[in-house]
Amino acid sequence: MGGDLLSLDGAQSGGGQMLRGALSLSLATGRGFEWISRPTLAPSDVTFIRAAAQVGRAFVEGVAVGSGRMVFVPQGATAGDHLFELEGPASAALATQMLTLPLARLSKPSMLLVRGGTHLSGGPSFHYLAAVWAPLLARIGFALRVSMPRAAFFGGPASHNGEIATFVSPAERLHPLFLPTRGTLLEVQVLTLVAGPFDGAERMGTRAVSLLRARGIVAESESVPMQSSDARGAAISIVATFEHSRAAFTAQAAPGERADKLAEQAVGQFGAFLERRGAVDPFMADQLVPPLALAASDHASRFATTEVTAQLLRQAKLAEQFLPVRIEVEGALGAEGDVTLTAR
Repeated sequence: MGGDLLSLDGAQSGGGQMLRGALSLSLATGRGFEWISRPTLAPSDVTFIRAAAQVGRAFVEGVAVGSGRMVFVPQGATAGDHLFELEGPASAALATQMLTLPLARLSKPSMLLVRGGTHLSGGPSFHYLAAVWAPLLARIGFALRVSMPRAAFFGGPASHNGEIATFVSPAERLHPLFLPTRGTLLEVQVLTLVAGPFDGAERMGTRAVSLLRARGIVAESESVPMQSSDARGAAISIVATFEHSRAAFTAQAAPGERADKLAEQAVGQFGAFLERRGAVDPFMADQLVPPLALAASDHASRFATTEVTAQLLRQAKLAEQFLPVRIEVEGALGAEGDVTLTAR
């Protein structure tokens, strides 16, 4: 078995994000891998490995907190109903992204329900998945319907009890993506996302609208009440629709954080995006690599990002190890860039 495994160095691959990418590509391609990890596996890593192993009926070794070596060999992903309850403050959005691609490659539909954090700092929120990620994947051929029965925010006493539900249809045909520019800005929405009592919700939306108008951007604020297991939490999301793409910028409230500060954070992220020409933000750029790599056997794709990140470069290298694809990233680290994916 060892000769058939890819050997991946966790220290060089970028930790948890690349581990999730490897698990997703392993399930989608059937290729097993050995993960050598320094630092060792964290609790969240173990949670994601176990979820992937359940979907892929995988043979695993070394799946324990503190382990420096892990082996993952999928025996074939299974369609159907899948329920995962993540341990600790793990992101339901990240788990959803990891599992949907391999499920979509199957001949039958699946229903995926992940319980965990829906709006945690340092990762995508449910509203990012719904507004940006799922629509872009639909253009490639991955038909996903995402919903959020229950929210769970960063810092809440039950920040792992949110739910993201995804209906995954079989991806019968994959398409290339040509996205060299985002085009004209068409619409901007400001969503204030609130669960339970939060006195600053109206002030948060008003502040964001004011800051946007100071930049010459017309927007309206909408309050979106959400069911939450811990009955409290807040976030703000600015969703921008362009001629050729969409982008979303979310700030989640930490305990005691002021509402106007959240508005300033989200508008600041949006403003930085507008200062560059890319069609997609840095997070979406590295998330586009796996689905486009799967499509590259038939079609070449190209897209522009506002920033070349280390995560994008690592994701490109990882995809090249799992699939017969060549990925070229033009642009210096931290600068604007263009990504081209072709078969090899």
